[in-house]
Amino acid sequence: MKLVSLQICLLSILSLSAARADQANNLEFPEGTALNTSGDFGHIEKSGNGPVKMILIADVGFGWDIYKGFMKKNKKRFTMYAVTLPGSGGSPPLPMPAQNTSYGKRTGLETLQTALLNLIENEKIVRPVVAGNLLIASWLALNTAINYPEKISGVIIFSGMPYASWPSPKDPTGKTPVSMVERVPNIDYYTMPRIFKPMSRETWLKNLFQPYQYTNDSALGSGLYWETTTVLIPAMARYLGEFYTTDVSTQFMNIKIPVLVLVPGFNDEYFTSHPASTDKKYFWDEWTNAGTNNYFTIEKIPDARLFVWVDQPDMVDRSIRIFTENKFVYHSKK
Repeated sequence: MKLVSLQICLLSILSLSAARADQANNLEFPEGTALNTSGDFGHIEKSGNGPVKMILIADVGFGWDIYKGFMKKNKKRFTMYAVTLPGSGGSPPLPMPAQNTSYGKRTGLETLQTALLNLIENEKIVRPVVAGNLLIASWLALNTAINYPEKISGVIIFSGMPYASWPSPKDPTGKTPVSMVERVPNIDYYTMPRIFKPMSRETWLKNLFQPYQYTNDSALGSGLYWETTTVLIPAMARYLGEFYTTDVSTQFMNIKIPVLVLVPGFNDEYFTSHPASTDKKYFWDEWTNAGTNNYFTIEKIPDARLFVWVDQPDMVDRSIRIFTENKFVYHSKK
């Protein structure tokens, strides 16, 4: 689960095939799987000695090293802690929740939140900027801003999805999005047991982010995708099921610390080549509500795909430099 991009995020529930594999149970780990029973991050990599403290969260399925280039370039500007979530980067996954535990309890996501707060406390990191990408890492960064704003001084989102929606099962036309009230029972009684649990590996892999979505560098994109295919499906499914019960966009107006959202701009050729792409919906449109909160800065990075800091490093560095010079972002007096 290294760089493994647990980016199953893109799994639109409607597009999932319920193809069944003999004896498949994607909600249990294979016998003998080593598990993370401490709840700690899979890995923490510290680098740099700059005045701005920054925690870089790699999304589920990726190891901390997706930020290696960024960290090397910014050693003098930031003191960075890059973290790998449990189950990623070759680290043991969290144990699955007890049988019949509702995904709406978000036991896995809350374990990640505790791990982040513990990192801040144990390392005595004073009001860091927390950065995350894609799904789970974006949720963790924004959830911290919503519920623990006194612990951090800012958030950076590298191509994130604040939520994922699908048509309400109550609307036969498929035009009404699922409500928050419907989300948990839909995940508990349909998506997880009837779609994810029996899904064949082949179908699962088809619904991961594909190589072309990650970066303009096709070789790197293939490497990132390959790593996602090595992740244990139960670890992915558990995080994703919990994520689907959330919607941080409903609390955008409650965020009172600076947030920088770096949106992948893609380009015309990208959308022409992939006319069925839902990337605009997930990575552009779902940030619409944030535009009315003055604490948010939303920037579209042109000719960049999901790994915006890889495709446009200078542009991203400039945006982050301006953001971290904000008077509300904490700087240590070194």
